[in-house]
Amino acid sequence: MFVLLFAHIALMFAAVALTGGTLALLAIASRARRLDQVGPAIASLPIARISPPLFVLGGLAGLATAWTFGYPLLSPWLVLAYVGFAIGALFGAVGTAGRFERLARGEDVATLGRALEFDLLANVVLYGLLIGDMVFKPFA
Repeated sequence: MFVLLFAHIALMFAAVALTGGTLALLAIASRARRLDQVGPAIASLPIARISPPLFVLGGLAGLATAWTFGYPLLSPWLVLAYVGFAIGALFGAVGTAGRFERLARGEDVATLGRALEFDLLANVVLYGLLIGDMVFKPFA
């Protein structure tokens, strides 16, 4: 039972650290006006291939944890988590992944800096909301 909880937390932590850390490095490079020098190398790392499976496995471990602990899978706090997870997945797949690809090719480097900074901010807010939802279980 707690093995599933550990797996959920560890997988999600790894996925968030990988994507959030990469965005933070790119945002710092943008602020330092060095995105054109280091951005393509960072963006060409296989983040887009590694992070989605981590997020999916972490989400499945979370579902298994909730079921094992006896939480109703349609509890309002879990529904909020599902919505947040879907928003994050959509935002990552449609926005961030495309920006990483363009940056890896060296395209639009001058304009991508602000977009990557916004991505980082949006991720921090979303992760904070999801963690708060998991900890405080509102409407439970």
